[in-house]
Amino acid sequence: MTESKVKEITYKTARHPTQPDWDVLQVVYKYADPQAAGRVADSVTIARIGDGTILRKTDFVLERWEIITDEGDLRFLQSQFNRRDELIEEEAAAKMAAESDEAEAPTSGTAPRENDIRL
Repeated sequence: MTESKVKEITYKTARHPTQPDWDVLQVVYKYADPQAAGRVADSVTIARIGDGTILRKTDFVLERWEIITDEGDLRFLQSQFNRRDELIEEEAAAKMAAESDEAEAPTSGTAPRENDIRL
């Protein structure tokens, strides 16, 4: 798979159900080709343990994982965790900025915006 064929990268994050100190990340690559729109090109499921060890899931049925020791693979997989963490921080900052803007905005006499949620 070449990067030019990838349209979208999705990061799905979770905690392992039986290993609470595992930070699990699934990285999904989707095709850029319009005829293959929405189809998954490739994916990898990885986990980072509290001591920094990175594992790659090798068998989804039998729940098998391998410890990554290759320096190139380690750098690449660590970059996936870093990118996911950056996106989480950006999203949190944007949410805080939006909440701050709403708190500072005058409320009397303003019409509800189209995206406001009404309870």
